[in-house]
Amino acid sequence: MPHFQREIGKRIRSLRESRGYSLEELAVMLDVDLEMMKHLEQGSMRLFVDNVSKVAIIFNVTTDYIIYGLEDKTE
Repeated sequence: MPHFQREIGKRIRSLRESRGYSLEELAVMLDVDLEMMKHLEQGSMRLFVDNVSKVAIIFNVTTDYIIYGLEDKTE
């Protein structure tokens, strides 16, 4: 599995845990099954473009943060 997929998974897990969501709750919000959510967080599955946007909206972060780990410095 590529390094960037693992990093995306780590960021999603960190955001989920910091907001107090369970893996199951986030899976429901993203409309994916629990197994897929586990694979996304482990970085063993790619995050589809539409889900990148959903994750960004749910956690009020930029898509650049989800994909690259870049914080929004414009504010």
